[in-house]
Amino acid sequence: FKTTPRSKIQSGPLGVARILVNLFSTNENRRDPPFPTKTHGIRLITINVSHYCEKVRWGLDLLENDISSPLYYTEDAHPPPFCSFATLPASNFSSSATPMIVDSQDAHAPYLNMSGVLLQKYCPFLYPSEIQEAIVNFELEMGKRLGPAVRCYCYHYLLQPQYHDVCVDICSAQTSKIETLLFDKMLENGISQAMRKMIPVHDSSAASSKEELVQVFDQVSKRLEQHGGTYLMDTPSKSFGLTAADVTFAALAYPLLRPTEMTRFLVEDDLRLPPELVAMGEQLRQTTAGKHVLQMYKQHRIPQHYYVGSNKPKDGLVLIKSAQRNVNPFPKLLYRVGIVGAVVGSTILWYRRQ
Repeated sequence: FKTTPRSKIQSGPLGVARILVNLFSTNENRRDPPFPTKTHGIRLITINVSHYCEKVRWGLDLLENDISSPLYYTEDAHPPPFCSFATLPASNFSSSATPMIVDSQDAHAPYLNMSGVLLQKYCPFLYPSEIQEAIVNFELEMGKRLGPAVRCYCYHYLLQPQYHDVCVDICSAQTSKIETLLFDKMLENGISQAMRKMIPVHDSSAASSKEELVQVFDQVSKRLEQHGGTYLMDTPSKSFGLTAADVTFAALAYPLLRPTEMTRFLVEDDLRLPPELVAMGEQLRQTTAGKHVLQMYKQHRIPQHYYVGSNKPKDGLVLIKSAQRNVNPFPKLLYRVGIVGAVVGSTILWYRRQ
């Protein structure tokens, strides 16, 4: 998901927003390791609601749940387009896209930001060598068809003025307080128009996205029915279990199908949502592919020992694994003002004595 270039976040309304976000929030804090064997911490920068980011988040959660792996992660989640305030500095201003992983222990690739590449690098267990090429090809197809169609169709309705509050609640959930405040104030004053232009979102693109969604779900449904397996890569003679193909399809479809496990990333009351999104979601849920998505979330999104220790959610819902993001800058500012005042005062007093 590409956002704004460097020049735009240093001037105009986004430039002001960047200053406020940097003043009242931080991306520097990190989670404590969930248990002693976790010694390799990485940083995941996301747009919180992004289905492409959910794909990588899912893979990293599976990896963190594996006690034999030393990896754990801290997520910095942002509303669009405020993720640029984190991704551009993290990539030495070479990329504003999410999801992005920053790995200080990898000298060759300190940051990466393509969901398929990230999943292959950190979760190779989701790519059995026997069918790796087929999985990658499926990922690429869904990334070009399902991902854009879901994004366009959802934002076509959520960006309408009457759903302003719903859009704010969804796009700023589990981010910092200052980002929530700014997204609320700026959505109808530039952000909505920019998102519509960038995606792009209009009546024609929404209609074509709806057609694409029906076609993709029909195609995947037939695949599952013909192969007779529980998972997308299963064949009549062999079951491969959960692979990146299943994670990709389920993650990219979640905003429309609204699995219970993702409640924190959505709104609980369907009556608040555009009826077109609810109807489309219900239509897709009834398909074999839709049922597959819900089953993958129920069976694999939150493993039995998910979030070991204090980070385990008590309600069985996925939650962003973040550290403290909110900052009160005033004590530090007052301290700095006091230091400056003391230096200036002592300098004036010294000159007066000369």
